[in-house]
Amino acid sequence: MAQEPATIHPINAEAASPPPPAKAPKSKPTQALPTERIVVPKQLGVLRAYAAASGHENKAVKVGEVASVSKASSTSISLANAFFVETGLIQKSDVGFVPSPEVMAFAKAYEWGPDKAAHKLAPVIAATWFGKDLLRRLAYDKLSESDAVAELAQLASAAPEYRSQVRMLIDYMEAVGLVVRDGEFIKKASPQTQASNAPAERHAAPPPASHSEHRDPPREHLPARSSVSTAFTQMTGGMIQFNISVKVDMQEFSGWAPERIAAFFNGIAAVLAAKGAVEQEASRE
Repeated sequence: MAQEPATIHPINAEAASPPPPAKAPKSKPTQALPTERIVVPKQLGVLRAYAAASGHENKAVKVGEVASVSKASSTSISLANAFFVETGLIQKSDVGFVPSPEVMAFAKAYEWGPDKAAHKLAPVIAATWFGKDLLRRLAYDKLSESDAVAELAQLASAAPEYRSQVRMLIDYMEAVGLVVRDGEFIKKASPQTQASNAPAERHAAPPPASHSEHRDPPREHLPARSSVSTAFTQMTGGMIQFNISVKVDMQEFSGWAPERIAAFFNGIAAVLAAKGAVEQEASRE
């Protein structure tokens, strides 16, 4: 009986081909960006939690303490810290993190009114790499948000997958009152918009008017013009009654020349001297 030829199976091409090359790791930006795990308003809440945990002593606090106050996870806060530290919103120490004076001022202002309390953070954000660049460009004219994101991404060497985090930089600048959004454009905020919300100052009494703001009373309420009147009255018993009345309008008086003022008082001195002489003469009689 003839033997059947052996069946030859083709080699599995997929099994024989080498594995696909591994994807290159995503390059990290050269600048710290806000974490995309927390939206900007919540990140501002974390900063207030730092201030609350730090207290009046402005002591260093650990991530766990902040997490307990803010009700956020320690992992999320740790992710946010890289951006906070690089921008100067908090400072890292050997025993924890210390909120900046601006963060402490922000938390205090928030107690009075949350609307513009974050404007207290404007000096810190304006001094960052993205704040300086964007404010410089907006000083001339408004800028489309897409162009602004592309500009900041290039400065941070951020790949397109970081687009949302780069856009959050603009969210920060808007939250602290440095820029405003106008449709698809952003523009530099006006000085009125940048003013921080300071209730204590808003309710303070107005300062007293300076000398330059002084207003003279209406003319009809001014005293009568200066006058000098005297009277010598012969009285019974050889006595003399002497009266002198001087009324001076200070508005008129302020316009006199020094020589006229001197003559005026010299005249009064002469009258008083004459009065004294008359009284002495009357006492001898």
